[in-house]
Amino acid sequence: MSNKKRHTSNNRRKRSKPATRWTHRIFVTARLADKSLRRGDEDAHIAAEARLSDLVADALDAGAEKQVLRAMEDLDEAGLEEAAENVAFHADNAASCMPVIFEDKDGEVFGEVELLLMPMFLISEPGQPIPDKMPGTMDDAQSVLSDLAASLHQHDLIGPASSVFLCPWLYAYADLPDTLSGQRVVVRQMADGFQSQENRMLRPAHTSETVLGEDEVTTAIRFAMVGVFSPFGSDIRESPLLSGFSGEFGDEEDGEALAFSKPLSLLFSWQEEVEHILTERLPGVMSASIGKPGWWHEGMHNGLDLQNMVGLLMTVAADHSPENMPQKLLVTQISVGCYLVDGVSELRIGIVQDGEFVDGFVWNIHQDIDVEMQMVQDALVRAGVPQDQIRISTTLLMDEQIADSVEPCFPNFFEEDEGLARTHNDSGGHILH
Repeated sequence: MSNKKRHTSNNRRKRSKPATRWTHRIFVTARLADKSLRRGDEDAHIAAEARLSDLVADALDAGAEKQVLRAMEDLDEAGLEEAAENVAFHADNAASCMPVIFEDKDGEVFGEVELLLMPMFLISEPGQPIPDKMPGTMDDAQSVLSDLAASLHQHDLIGPASSVFLCPWLYAYADLPDTLSGQRVVVRQMADGFQSQENRMLRPAHTSETVLGEDEVTTAIRFAMVGVFSPFGSDIRESPLLSGFSGEFGDEEDGEALAFSKPLSLLFSWQEEVEHILTERLPGVMSASIGKPGWWHEGMHNGLDLQNMVGLLMTVAADHSPENMPQKLLVTQISVGCYLVDGVSELRIGIVQDGEFVDGFVWNIHQDIDVEMQMVQDALVRAGVPQDQIRISTTLLMDEQIADSVEPCFPNFFEEDEGLARTHNDSGGHILH
């Protein structure tokens, strides 16, 4: 808490209002919610949860995110791990959802706006930059924005009572706020847009100024912001996108996996339609791949996963026509190694085809390294690379600079049996040209 300052005016002393002790208040309320849950006192628990939700939201509105995080740390240190996780949930919720009231033809409507990030991997047409805006408006039934909003209803990804607002801007990863308080500000802008029917979202700052050659293409990960309004009292189970269905199929005998199979098929068919809409109607775009929408944290991860997977498969498939791709993948060898570069881990993938090193790809690590390596392996196997032709080093490899070059080394674990931990300087890796 900041020190109090005294001001004198006309011989009278005034004391400033003390700063709100968010950490203490959140700690006490989270502990109360935890105790009432353990006692089975439902009424007290509901009241405490509502109070905790308001406290966390108010703290983020006040820019006191550090105090919210400190409350989580204090709860952990006090052995109240579940209470700390509960605060984390309310923080994520406050950064992605906001209650709103607006007027429609039947009077006032009470509900909640959820902001979802829809990641997309875009490939430009030759000589064209990646656009930073989708054409048209939500009011135009023939616009791209209107078609994308309608597609969520048509594929039953949100309930019939919900409505959708798409921000026309396309944001780079660097445009997205990296704090809960910053995310809360954007959610408020989205909620204000629902209430006023005006677009109040800020234009992205990181637009491409690069001038491309006539035959050059460029790729980029972009995020569309999607606001979904659901009236209070509507059944969230009718909205698989909002209820958080799984993103993976399980064993066919797994009842839970079977329950998820229908909404997942809806998601996949929706993705195909959106990819077609963007490829056909987004100016300067030759190809689009769509990731699963999600709240800030999940949506950003899904975007980086999409960028990694599409980028890797494009690198593996470079310069090969679709008709000979299956045969080429059968003779493709993949080496995956984790390198330590200036104290930071970097996942590098070397690609050998017909016995010759052809290219390399740097996979962006944003979660546990074992999870990332498994994702690399799964993506390659699904693409058609035989499992026994994918080799992954369990050793952390040290990056070594090569004279007169700033390009990275890539592993080739098929060059010699004992080359698993070797870099280019030791003949166990290759340089990307």
